[in-house]
Amino acid sequence: MSGQAPQEPQEPQEAPNEREVEKYRMERAFEKEGHRDRIRALLRERLHSSGWIQRLEDRCRAVIEEKGVETITLDDVVEAVREQARRDIPKEIKDEIVGEIRQFVNDKLGEFSGFEQEEQAQAQAQAQAEAQAQAQAQAQAQAQAQAQAQAQAQAQAQAQAQDPAQPHEQ
Repeated sequence: MSGQAPQEPQEPQEAPNEREVEKYRMERAFEKEGHRDRIRALLRERLHSSGWIQRLEDRCRAVIEEKGVETITLDDVVEAVREQARRDIPKEIKDEIVGEIRQFVNDKLGEFSGFEQEEQAQAQAQAQAEAQAQAQAQAQAQAQAQAQAQAQAQAQAQAQAQDPAQPHEQ
């Protein structure tokens, strides 16, 4: 983590393809919505709590003492410690940070590429199909109820025709 200011995402130049546009929009949202700062703060906290920062500072001091404070440059120190420092980042921290970035990307993919709209359209179509199926089931149930009522009425009429002395039930 250098103390450099974050770079503003570069707007795609001349006739960008769809992927470049989505990448630009993703980077812009990552920056504008504060995710970059939040993830950097999380990374800093995790590296500090794991002791990684202290070990890196100790390694830098050792390099400076070895080469001499008067003759070494910042670039020399960075070059001397960079690769080992990267290898020493605990796997759990790398996994957590990558997971945070993946979550952001997955959340944004739906917004940017229309997946969310497609899912909503599918959900609406499914809801309509379910409503139609339910309406058909209700219509069938009503038809069955009417058929049963007619059958009962016919049975009563037949029974009454056979025995006119029985009282008529309603």
